[in-house]
Amino acid sequence: EQQVVALKAAHPGVMLVVEVGYKFRFFGEDAQVAAAELGIYAYPDHNFLTASFPVQRLPIHVRRLVAAGHKVGVVRQVESAALKAASDNRSAPFTRQLTGLFTAATLDAAEKADKLGEASAMEASQELEVVLGQGSSSSAAGTNYMLVIAEQQQQQQQQQQHSADDGKAGSGVLGVLAVDVGSGDIAYG
Repeated sequence: EQQVVALKAAHPGVMLVVEVGYKFRFFGEDAQVAAAELGIYAYPDHNFLTASFPVQRLPIHVRRLVAAGHKVGVVRQVESAALKAASDNRSAPFTRQLTGLFTAATLDAAEKADKLGEASAMEASQELEVVLGQGSSSSAAGTNYMLVIAEQQQQQQQQQQHSADDGKAGSGVLGVLAVDVGSGDIAYG
């Protein structure tokens, strides 16, 4: 219970899902919200209201909570039972830390990064021009973007045989990712 209170104090505004054995659990207000959003049962356990689900359902429930507008933090046990048994603090609770923080931007970025280099990424590059070229009326003139450009060269035997002065460029794949650091909005191409 003290771990949960300390973790909530360290990460305000984040819905924490805590690994406890072979389950993930929500505590307090997070349990109440999770029960309503996920359709799981919340019940009192010691001093907290709690709701839980099996470990293998984590990706599904995180996506559902993020889609509902929540920022979700995953807290995992960072020591195994075997290490705990061999250590001096075998009677203390497992050490837990925030190992992942998920928002709409981070989940969206992971899906879009998987598509870089595909034909559909060309369509997305047009979206990038719109996002970067035409700011919305709510965005400030000083909007800051973090821009990442990744290039993958495709080596061909023909390219190696050409002389340096023939002027032909090599082929490759170029990926571009822009993140608005203020809002977390992502554009890619």
